[in-house]
Amino acid sequence: MNDVWMVGPAMIPVNTVIIFLSFIVGFMYLRFISSYKNKTDASLRDITSNAMILSAVVFYLGSIPLNISTFIRDPIPMISYPSGHRELILGLTIGFIYLVVQHIKKGIKLQDSLLASFIVIIVTDFFYAFSVNQSGISITSDFPLSAHPISLYTMGLSLFALFILRKSSGMMDEPSFIFSAWFLGKWIISLFQPSSAFLSIYLPEHIYLFMTVSLALVFIIHLTIQKKQVISWKR
Repeated sequence: MNDVWMVGPAMIPVNTVIIFLSFIVGFMYLRFISSYKNKTDASLRDITSNAMILSAVVFYLGSIPLNISTFIRDPIPMISYPSGHRELILGLTIGFIYLVVQHIKKGIKLQDSLLASFIVIIVTDFFYAFSVNQSGISITSDFPLSAHPISLYTMGLSLFALFILRKSSGMMDEPSFIFSAWFLGKWIISLFQPSSAFLSIYLPEHIYLFMTVSLALVFIIHLTIQKKQVISWKR
């Protein structure tokens, strides 16, 4: 989606507006619908919002530190340089570090802040997919659709993840499992796209697969530790 809106001399990409509005919907879901909607979770919601805003700022300006020598030589073009998957990873890393710092300083459970961030991302992904109506590679067999409905796949995956989180309190205690399942779903969906992308940001398919395996290992390790603790307690 390359359409732009002209606001005076400024050109605002329509895709950027949709992403912004999608995040607004994600934050509203966290505030009014999610399991973190209570007044007692106000600090958690504030920290989650701050972390995601920080990640967004680092993402949009991430090309500067990642290309610092070029920025020093010619700063103006670098400011408008389009961000990609490297900047996204940098932004998410900085956001994660912020959550860890807040966990240490204010005692906010890192598990809860990560899960709250994940909920915002899922809802954002759903609303963005609903708004842009993405299609994937062509379907050659006898099928009513000529191409894979990527937006429909994405919306289905998001609804499934939100349903599981709403109905299963156990998943709230073991978020790495649903994280891993969501990334696996995103990887499968990416197989039906000409080029894998998240919110219009190009992502190599192996990133989804890497996150799937990593989070699955975290889940297995956590379960193993819990099992050993239970056995030790019974003895």
